[in-house]
Order: sequence, then structure tokens, then C-alpha cells
Amino acid sequence: ANEKREILLQRHAQRLKELDFHIQNLKKGKPLISAAFLQQQGVKPGKHMGALLKEAERLAINENWQEPAPVLAKLIEMPLWKGE
Repeated sequence: ANEKREILLQRHAQRLKELDFHIQNLKKGKPLISAAFLQQQGVKPGKHMGALLKEAERLAINENWQEPAPVLAKLIEMPLWKGE
């Protein structure tokens, strides 16, 4: 039981370390993809932009991307980008 607990704690600590970049950005209120950035890409403010921002945040964190380019590339491939 102690071994399992240690392994779990180590995994948790490792995951926190891996996600530190994203955690700090969230605390600072500086997402990788911002509304202003999406506007530059031709996205109009509104519900669609909100959905794209949410998805961009999810992608950045899940894929551990720390640059906007791969997040934007993936977003553009998604039906959500076209508003579907």
C-alpha cells in the first residue's frame, strides 16, 4: 500500500512539473491563445470565439504545447474552427 502511494505521489509531482508552464499562465491570466490573437486570425468576438478559446486551452494543456502555432494549426483543422 505504501509503494502504491509513493508511486502515485511521484506521478502527481511529475505531472505538476510538466504542467507548470500552463499553471503559471492560468494564474497570470495569460492563455497561449488569446481573444486578440484569434481576432488577428479573422475570428469575430462572440460565442464561437469563446468555444475556440476554451478548446485552444484544452489542446495546449493536454498536448503540453507551449507555443501558439501548433495549437492554432490543430484548431484550424477542427470543424469547430468553421463554426460547425
